[in-house]
Amino acid sequence: MVSKDEYKEKVRTELFKILGRSTFGKDVIEQRFTGVHFARGLRSIDEAVESIITLDPQVKKEVYKLGKKLAKIDSEMAFHYFRTAADAINHFNFEDMQKWVDKGIMFYERYGIVPARNFFKGITRETIEEIHSVGLDLEKINRVLSIYVDALSGGRLKITGTREDIYTDTRTIFLPDNISELDKKEDNFLIYKVIAAHKYGQLRYRSFDINPKKIEGTLRELNKRYGREELEGVSGLEKFINMFPQRKLAIDIFNIVENTRVEKYLRQEFKGLGRDLDKVLNDVVWKNRPDFTDLSDKEIVIEGVLQKLLKGRTKKGFPEEWKKTVDECCSIVNDMLKSRATVEDSVAATARIYALLEERLGGVGYSGVPEVLFRGNVRPRRVTAALKETESELTLKMKKLLEELDVEIPDDLEGRIIEVKNEVLDPLQHTAPLEFLAKLNVDIPDEIWEKIKKEIERRLGELGEIDASLLTKVLDSAGRMVRAEIEAGETTFQVELTEEDMEGAYLYDEWDYKMGHYRAKWCALREKYVKKGNEVFVDKTLEKYIGLVHLIRRQFEMLRPQYRKLKRQFYGEEIDIDAFIEAKADMRAGVTPSEKLYIKTDKRERDIAVAFLVDLSGSTTGWVIETEKEALVLMCEALQILGDKYAIFGFSGRTRKQCDFYRIKDFEETYSTEIKARISGMDALDYTRMGPPIRHLNNILEEESAKIKIMIILSDGKPEDFDEYKGEVGIEDTRKALIEAKRKHIRPFCITIDKEAKDYISRMYGDVSFIILDDVKDLPRKLPEVYRKLTT
Repeated sequence: MVSKDEYKEKVRTELFKILGRSTFGKDVIEQRFTGVHFARGLRSIDEAVESIITLDPQVKKEVYKLGKKLAKIDSEMAFHYFRTAADAINHFNFEDMQKWVDKGIMFYERYGIVPARNFFKGITRETIEEIHSVGLDLEKINRVLSIYVDALSGGRLKITGTREDIYTDTRTIFLPDNISELDKKEDNFLIYKVIAAHKYGQLRYRSFDINPKKIEGTLRELNKRYGREELEGVSGLEKFINMFPQRKLAIDIFNIVENTRVEKYLRQEFKGLGRDLDKVLNDVVWKNRPDFTDLSDKEIVIEGVLQKLLKGRTKKGFPEEWKKTVDECCSIVNDMLKSRATVEDSVAATARIYALLEERLGGVGYSGVPEVLFRGNVRPRRVTAALKETESELTLKMKKLLEELDVEIPDDLEGRIIEVKNEVLDPLQHTAPLEFLAKLNVDIPDEIWEKIKKEIERRLGELGEIDASLLTKVLDSAGRMVRAEIEAGETTFQVELTEEDMEGAYLYDEWDYKMGHYRAKWCALREKYVKKGNEVFVDKTLEKYIGLVHLIRRQFEMLRPQYRKLKRQFYGEEIDIDAFIEAKADMRAGVTPSEKLYIKTDKRERDIAVAFLVDLSGSTTGWVIETEKEALVLMCEALQILGDKYAIFGFSGRTRKQCDFYRIKDFEETYSTEIKARISGMDALDYTRMGPPIRHLNNILEEESAKIKIMIILSDGKPEDFDEYKGEVGIEDTRKALIEAKRKHIRPFCITIDKEAKDYISRMYGDVSFIILDDVKDLPRKLPEVYRKLTT
């Protein structure tokens, strides 16, 4: 394994090959008391090395390529580029990095080399906004959007890009590869979210899961009218659409009617989504609706119905002659929506509108009207294929679930599942809904129901009010909870920040290692104080460890600043009498006397600021948190003797919307009864999202005036939160936050009791910046020992 110093030297060598020299800036000639001195350059290549060594290997390769391009023009410009590269990669992807470099070259060509060098010395907000392209690629936000869809759907929908129609087949949401409808990226991202949420709504309210038995009357009537036979072995939707002579017309009518129904329920149940729908409708959809002059008569009517149901009116230029027909069609839909309409009601309304148009415009051709962006299109054949795949999976899941519950498997399980499938409350639960068992007359043990109830209550409590409104819909069937218990699947959804969440909070970026950049203002952190405990805890701790206390005090006494006098110095606070007498004698003897005539006091002061960051996650419940508190008590007693500046903080939280940072002892506070009560009151709370508290503590330590700044983290496990912040996601974000600390000249060190930590901790902290304890009981003894080694 290459050591840190070896790696650093390797980077230095590579940069030297690219830049051709190791110092940069103007050569300087200075007149000093010792004579004239010549200095080559003001900046060292090592500044660029410190930036580059923080980059991932793949990122580093791309950075080198762009740097070589700049070095061919001017090596000093390239040097400043490398110095800023680590900061730039936090704001730009590879495509935008190229734009940043091209912009710097443009500065050189237009204004000269000095402005170009200055351009690469830092990154301004204006530069970031200008570099970022307007259009938004699905590839760049796919992961974030997938988390959002997971939160809505329960984690069983996939997202993929397409250059065809926007639609869902009930298993996958097909979204455009790029959206550039609006000027700002965040607005284009909102469009993506609205489309994804709308596709979820279609599944939630059963747009494609039509029960053939419930539309038998409509199918018979269509057969008589158009003479088309029912298809066998297809979904109810495909069976219905195939009954019409003009499939395209039938699909467009159904799309308008059914989506009007879906959007009504989405607006009723998700107020925030309703506002987002209106924004996309007003800013994008309405502006892009076609002129009626370009449409056939049948297309004019369909477009008129679409517009009136969307906005309550039609755009200017609508032909008056078709107003009555449009109003009649809209009345059919509005009458349907007066009650709790189902997709089967939409089917009936579609058939009525189609018949009305055929009656009045039977011989007129129809090519279609442009789709509404967030509605997309309908693909009946693909829906059939997806539903068949789901039914097959469902049968296997039900068999497994029944076996796990030790319940007798009914005869003809597959046939019975298909029969009752459309009666289940939520089609999104087709993977393992508990309702299937009830519909199949399978007796469910009471303890299973109770477990589900408690799990739902816990999830809703953790996600908060706005997210609970989403999750309630997803959990209507509660089947996912049983599956989660049996299959022990990970929760991977992500919650959203509301304005209420962000108000009064510190907003911190979070590193997305798969995307290779930060999620801007992703986590909301709030400072809090722990509930005070009984300071008697401190007295009991000191009594329990009385022998160790004496030992620690003696050790730390030895670390206290020592003062010694150095004789025969060129300058100092007092005259060295012995040296003065010798100098006087030398002068009388005609010998040049020594100028070292003073005594200087060497104070050797300690200029150290240390912050302890304590993991208060739920896994520390019991003796772990108690031992952490005991170790902190012993540290406070020792540091009272030493006089170093120190502070104690704790952290916990639940998802990115609630990152809690507890102030237990600030740097300026003295170790008092108040502080003892706070230490005593520390308790195990929720989850371990490490990135935000580390970044917050980085800022606190940065404000402290000390030569040496140390962050000591006490933890019992790897970074992990309730949502998708687990595994590589949590580890990589924490690693990035620790890199940020090192850039601020803060030395992080971790003490953990996680025996599995060796698999990930060196990646986060480095090979020599952590210690793994086999037993948490060793913490009170090890913590002072670690501190002593770190500060001497």
